[in-house]
This record gives sequence, C-alpha cells and structure tokens, in this order.
Amino acid sequence: MLRNSASMPYAQVYRLDRLHSWMPEGAKKIPKLLYVASNATTQILVYHYKSGAFVGWLNPVNRGVSSIRGLCVDKVGNVWITEDDNTTGSSVAVEYGHGGSKALRTFATGGSAIGCSVDPTSGDLAVANWSTKSGAADLRVFERSSGIPKDYTIRACSFMASPGYDGDGNLYVDGQDASGQSTVCELPHKGIAMRSVGFNVSIQGPAGAMWDGKYMTLASAYNYGTYLGKTLIYQMRQDASGNLTEVGRTVLTDKGCPSGEADVTQPFIVGLRNTPENRNQGSVVVGGNNGIYCIYRFAFWKYPRGGNPEFALDNAPELISGQAVSIARQEP
Repeated sequence: MLRNSASMPYAQVYRLDRLHSWMPEGAKKIPKLLYVASNATTQILVYHYKSGAFVGWLNPVNRGVSSIRGLCVDKVGNVWITEDDNTTGSSVAVEYGHGGSKALRTFATGGSAIGCSVDPTSGDLAVANWSTKSGAADLRVFERSSGIPKDYTIRACSFMASPGYDGDGNLYVDGQDASGQSTVCELPHKGIAMRSVGFNVSIQGPAGAMWDGKYMTLASAYNYGTYLGKTLIYQMRQDASGNLTEVGRTVLTDKGCPSGEADVTQPFIVGLRNTPENRNQGSVVVGGNNGIYCIYRFAFWKYPRGGNPEFALDNAPELISGQAVSIARQEP
C-alpha cells in the first residue's frame, strides 16, 4: 500500500549535488520506482513507489537545460527523459535503466520536446516537440529507439502535448491547431503519415495522451486558466479510422489544496506492467499538482475512480513537470 513518507524534507532535496547523478546500490532491485521531474532544480528525483522513501536523483546531461517536460518508460522499465533548452530551442531524450544513474543513450529531438512514449510492439521511441525551428510542432520517431529518426508533422496539430502509444502501436497526441482549437491526431501503426481524428470530448487544456492498459486516454485541464481547476482523464474507444469515443472519465480533485484544485500535467497511469506493455487497466494515477496553492504536492489517486487523492508525498519538490513509474523487468 502506498503511504506518505517523511524520509527527507524538500529543503534538503533542493541542495542535492547539481553536478553528479546518484543512485544507491540496490536501486535496480527495487520493484517499482517513481521518477519525478522538478523544474525548480531541473532534476529528476527518484522515490520508492510503495513507501515514498527518497532514493536518489538524476541531473540533466545537458548542463544548459532550461526545463524537463516529459518522461516515459519502455516495457523493461528503462526511463526516457526529455530535456528542453528554451534558449536554443533544442532538446534531447535521455535513457536510463531502472534504478541506474548513467545515461544509456541520448538523442537530439530536433525541437523543444514536451513528452515521449515507447511503442510496445516495436520499441520505437516517439518524442513530441511543441515547437521546432520552422515554428510548427512535430513528432520525431526513433525506430527501435535507435538510428536516424523520422519526422511527422500535420497542420491540424500545430501544437502537441505529450504523445501516447496504445497497446497495438498506434500513436495519439492531443493538441491544438493554429487557431487554438483543440485537436487529436494519430500516427497509425506502420503508417507513413499522421491524420486528424474525431473525438467527442471537450479538451480545454491538452495535458497528454496515454494508454491505461485497456483504453487510450486523453488528459485535459478543466476550468483552464482559473484557480479552481481540475484534471480530467477521458477513457476513449477507437474505431477502425482512429476516431475516439468517450466510454468513461476520471476527474481528479484534491482536498489537500485550499481551493480543491488538481492541475496535473501528463498524469501517469500505473498498472501491473510497464506502460504501454500493460494489458490490464491501471489502478493508480500519479502526478504533481501544479495548482497555484499546491506547488509542492505530489499525489496518488485511485484509477479510474479519481476524486481526491489517497496519498501524497511529504517530500515532493516544487514545480513538478512530469513523472513516470518504472517497474523492474518482469519475465513473461
């Protein structure tokens, strides 16, 4: 069972070594690790998922990085982190093994990255750039997480949030067109081009797409731009043309905040296996609550029930910009 932790206060976390990443011996054997990105320190803080105990930290490979905007995992529990340099408009995607402190691979994303996802069928790594040198957003797909990437653009999604592969290798991204209208686009499995797809929900502030083990989900801020916001996670059924129809929704609230707000960017759904390999619907959703009154709060909600959190980290950092849960490699 998840529980609060008082193992290390935030003030102590903030003074971590900014030059060297560190993970303890034995971290690779911890069954589940929680990775939390903080834009206050541009670091990744790592916690024991079950107890909430602080484990270690990862520093950016790019010392000039301005922000860390997204995290994702592959089926064996390797974690990909997208580091964005706002000054140069370039980003990198960096891979770490479960519980490891040394970067395994680093890829240039060709723009300002906002999130990533790994195809369970092929191992392809997809990174969404919210902007590029040409101005438009794009998807950069690294086949089998290596080699020369392929770039995909579509006018309908000139802004992209974090992407998500479903269990069959179809890639979805929610975003906006040039006029600010909410849109959803798809790169079909083995497709050669992206396409705009239909959807029947209201997305006020695109907050990422993710496979929950049963459905593709689209996350959205609610009451966007106010201090009374909530986060909605829509469960969507796909048809043969990629169009999405709502079959359920999860509403995240937070009674631990003075206004009850829950502003979660790229909420991460946790299942029995690593997403997107998981084939059973997840039971927990985690994320940093970046509401104006809750900038130090990281919470755990029941999924798909939602509502108020079951637990929260006592030692969460400020300005949380992404999260992921890595499950140690499991044999079939």
